[in-house]
Amino acid sequence: MQDGFTFLELILVLLLIAMLALFAVPQYHDFLDRHQAQTEVEQIVRTFTLARQQALLRRENMTLSPSDTWSLGLLLQDENEHIISSIFFQHHAHIFLKTFPLGSEHLIQFSANGMTKTQNGSFYYCPKNLNFAKRIVFNQAGRVYVTADEAAQMCMSTPLE
Repeated sequence: MQDGFTFLELILVLLLIAMLALFAVPQYHDFLDRHQAQTEVEQIVRTFTLARQQALLRRENMTLSPSDTWSLGLLLQDENEHIISSIFFQHHAHIFLKTFPLGSEHLIQFSANGMTKTQNGSFYYCPKNLNFAKRIVFNQAGRVYVTADEAAQMCMSTPLE
């Protein structure tokens, strides 16, 4: 009578573990990429909403601007240029802003009534895996929503900063 495993049984178990890992690792990376993209998009939406709320509560103009570039982070400042809030991104995704009227992509200003100063536009969130690209749309009333439509196409057609 033997106690333990034979060499063949040990090799079969190790082979089975290796095959399971081979299938699980790519799925795990996709899960992490999706989660990171979702987290950073939610941060943009929260900061945009906070800018609008602060303009209404304080009854003063608020400015949402990039921290050097939009891809690095966002700064929320009051009329006196005091920083109210800031977020910085970890994921190294490319983020850019397209607005109407054109040429106002360097900041977003909110009036004391919570409306943007004649701006409509979209943030485009472009991670390395374009399956997780998102478009964060805002209107002049300061309302915001997230969609995936045309996000990947815009990400492919816009050069990196």
